[in-house]
Formats: sequence, structure tokens, C-alpha cells
Amino acid sequence: MSRGRLLVVTAIAAVCVGSLVLVATLGGGDGAPAPRRDVTVSTSIATSPVFFGDLVTARAEVLVDRGRIDPDDVRIEGGFAPYSLIGRPRESRTDSGRLTSIDVRYTLQCLVEACLPKPGGIALPKLRVRSGSSTVSADWPRIDVVSRIAPAALAIDPPPWRQQIALPAASYRLEPGKFAAALTLAAALLALGAFALLGREVVRRRRLLVDRARFRSALARALDLARASAARGPDDRRRALALLARVLAFDPNGGRRLAPAAARLAWGRSEPSTTGLETLVDEIERTVRVR
Repeated sequence: MSRGRLLVVTAIAAVCVGSLVLVATLGGGDGAPAPRRDVTVSTSIATSPVFFGDLVTARAEVLVDRGRIDPDDVRIEGGFAPYSLIGRPRESRTDSGRLTSIDVRYTLQCLVEACLPKPGGIALPKLRVRSGSSTVSADWPRIDVVSRIAPAALAIDPPPWRQQIALPAASYRLEPGKFAAALTLAAALLALGAFALLGREVVRRRRLLVDRARFRSALARALDLARASAARGPDDRRRALALLARVLAFDPNGGRRLAPAAARLAWGRSEPSTTGLETLVDEIERTVRVR
């Protein structure tokens, strides 16, 4: 075969191969190749490795053959423990030919001890996709959590912390020992003052009781003399009423207001009658308690 014919055959073969590849790629002009299964699931973690406490974006993509399954009947289920879901998932759908792509993105975060860096990363529960009576499961990629502290820094004892972890020395406006002694002294002085006030009140109360006792004794004698004078002459009644008026004038209770009545009856122009004397004595005894 000549060189020219070889070139022609090679060109024809290249055109045929290119045509076959183009037909296979276009898939007969329907827009996308039909999936091998009714539902196909793929998962991915947007960022890995991550630091402890960082937000993690997890993505699930579900391809559904609309010729076999209604995309509205597809349910995507699954948890993310020990991670927690932050906010609501973001879902989007795209149709291409007979296929519907359901794209769901989850924002995750973990602040518990289970999410500390560990060999092999952190595994999430399986993702389950239900469509009617069938269920398809898919594994999430492991989340690789790395330490915020370099291994070289961890090897130093103690580690070179950026933050101050030692408690600063306590400072006081007043020295605690002297302040406590001053408070103790003040408490002792207050206690002494309280005892002094209590003693003064006891003495005052005692004197008051003694004065009342003396008054009641003097009033009782004056009342006895007034009653006894009722059977004697006017002069004796005047002297008894005069004594009764003087005693009542020092009454610390309510008898003091009766002293003028006793004085008027004693020194009035008319002689004090027996009835008036007895009436006054009865009123005094009702007003003033006499032992």
C-alpha cells in the first residue's frame, strides 16, 4: 500500500471513531444517560480536615430516574451525631433529560468531647434515601478533625498557651487580716453598747416598778383613810380628801386627772358629804389599779 492510501485510510478510521464517541456521549439526544439504578446516592464533605468547633458542610446528591420514580416521593433521612445540624438544610433540584438531581446541603457543628481530634476521623451515621418501599443507604466520608495546636507546641511542657491561665495575685483595698480585726472590734463595741442599753433599760424598768409600787401603796393608804373618814366628822373627811388629792397628783397613770376633783371636794365651801366621798373613791378605784 502506498503512503497516500495509508493516510486516507487512517483519516477515515479517525472520523469513524470520533463519530462513535460523539454518539455515545450524546446518548441518542435525550440530554443525559439513564442511570443503572432507580435512585443513585453520593455524599461528600466540603471541607476536611477541619478544626474543632468549625462549621462543616455536608452534601448529599440523589439522582432519580423520573421514568420509574416520582422525585416528590423521595425522602432523605439520617442523623449526624455527634454533630448537630445548624439551621435548615438547603435543597435544590435540577432536571436533565429523564433524570432529576436532588442536591441537599447540611451545615454541621460539634462542640462536644466526641468531636476532638482522633485517628481515623469521625464517622457519621449512614444517609438513607427512601422511595416507596425501597431504601438506599450511603456512607458519609469521615470528618478529619485536627488540633489547633501544633504537635511541636504540645511536646513542650508546659504548653506555650497564648492566653493567661494562671490566676493573678489577689489585691485588696484593705488588708484582709486588719479589716477582719477592725470588724471584730466593731462587733465587740456594738455588743458592749447593746449590753449597756439593756442594763440601762433594766434599771429604768426597775425604778419605774418601784415608783409604781410606792405610789400604789401610798394611794391604797390614802383610799383607806378616805373610806374611814366617811364615818367621822367633816374635818377628818377634808384632811383625808386633801391627802388623796396630793397622792393622785403624782399618779404616772390615769389617776392624775382625778386629783382636782378630790381637792375641790376637800376644800369646797360646803362640807364634803359621805356620798360624794364614796363616789369619788369608787371612781378612783375603777380608774387606777390599786394593790
